[in-house]
Formats: sequence, C-alpha cells, structure tokens
Amino acid sequence: EEVVKYDVDFIVLDSIQTFYLNEFLPSKQGNPTQTNGVVSALKDLCKQSGRPRCTLAISQMNKKEEIAGYNSIPHIVDACLYIEGDDSDPLRILHATKNRFGDVEEAGFFYMTATGLDEVGDISNYFITKRNHDVVGVAITGIREANRYAMCEVESLTPKSFTSFPTRIGSNLKRDNLNILVSILEQRANMVMIDKNVIIKASGNINIHEPSSNLAILMSIASSYYNTAISGSTLFYGDVSLTGEIKKCPNFESFAAEADRLGYK
Repeated sequence: EEVVKYDVDFIVLDSIQTFYLNEFLPSKQGNPTQTNGVVSALKDLCKQSGRPRCTLAISQMNKKEEIAGYNSIPHIVDACLYIEGDDSDPLRILHATKNRFGDVEEAGFFYMTATGLDEVGDISNYFITKRNHDVVGVAITGIREANRYAMCEVESLTPKSFTSFPTRIGSNLKRDNLNILVSILEQRANMVMIDKNVIIKASGNINIHEPSSNLAILMSIASSYYNTAISGSTLFYGDVSLTGEIKKCPNFESFAAEADRLGYK
C-alpha cells in the first residue's frame, strides 16, 4: 500500500527476512513461508504491466552460505548477486549467480572503507606490490574472476624443517594440491623438500584455485628454494602435469591480452 501510495520506482528491503504478510500469520518474520511469500508479492508488484518497478531485496545467509529460506527464491527473482570477502581484508567481490537480463560472467571489485564501498578500478595494481627490485619467493600469475583477469603475486617460503614431518601451508590453496605440486618438484626437478617447510600465500588473500596458477606456484617455491629472485616483468600461466610438463590452459588469449595491456614482457 505504501509503495502504491507514494508511487515509488525503486524499493530496497534490508533484510527480506524481517518483512511479513498478514495472510501468512501466525508465521513470524524469517520463516521460509513468510520470506517466500514476501518475495512472490514483490515480484507481482514490480512486474505490473502498467507500472513496472524495481526491488533490491537484501537477504540473510545460512551457515552453508546460501540464501536463507526456500531454495525457490532464486527462481522467483531476476538476478542473484553475492558479495564475497574476508573479514580480515577490505576487498569485496560482487558477482552474479543468476541474471535474466545479462551475463553472469561479470564481477565487480570493491574496497571497503569507513564511508562505504569504493570501486577498485585496476584490480591488477591492487594485487601487485610496487617495488624497485625483485624479491625472492615471488612469482606473478593471472587469476580469473568471472570475465575479468588480474595479475596476482604468489609468495612462498621454504624454511628448514626441524620435525619429522615438514609443514605444508597454503593460506589460499588446498593442502592436497600443494602436496601434489611439491611432489612434482621433488621428482621432476630433483629438489630435496623432505627437510623443507613450504608456506604459500597469494596477495590480497585471493584464492588461487585455478590450474593455470600451478606453474606460478611451482616457480615461487623454486625461487625461495634456490634463493633467486624472478624478474617482475615475467608472468607464469599454465598447469603442470605429474610428468612435469607444462599444459596450456583455457582463456590464454584473454590473459595474454591483459598482460600486454599492463606492459608485461
């Protein structure tokens, strides 16, 4: 009634779980029946042929990082947008898992400040540290978030282990994958890792989950192992098989175009 009374164009509900419809009483706010009903009512209101409107409904998330309520909600709305980020890092990534009017292969990068979210214009510069000299244990690779590419630093430490079982830590990498990569270095590159701890970290706490980053991870570890810095103008983009062979990865042309734009050699 209020929406019709003031003839509004844009409606924001924060959060959708705090609203309710009288016809679903005594169900409380946040009950899946109430939430589903409110979303359906908003859809009918916004899609009136004579008076279309737009609604932004902000939802609470459950412990599985899914929209709280019935799974039918994403099927009712036209677009589902998620903001992801680590509490310890100000970077936030906005992406769509559904979009009836556009491509889901889109992503927005934002920086959380005291006054709100500011857009990160050049995400490659956000992840790359400006230095006057090359640093041991650092290799640069390309990461892909939706349809956007950015350059990212992979950092490694290989200190001596004083225990029977050396530590393998990848703060942005699955431990099993790290163990596989270390095994490739041991057998294919003849690097003795039995007495070395291996610690991996990516700049900006970004997840390095794509196979195309494996070559950079190996080179970063090798740089630390041999105490030899890699040129900051060199990029690594490729998967590495158990045989030690470098495998070409999809979307290489898009990555190469972004690298060329940024001036890498």
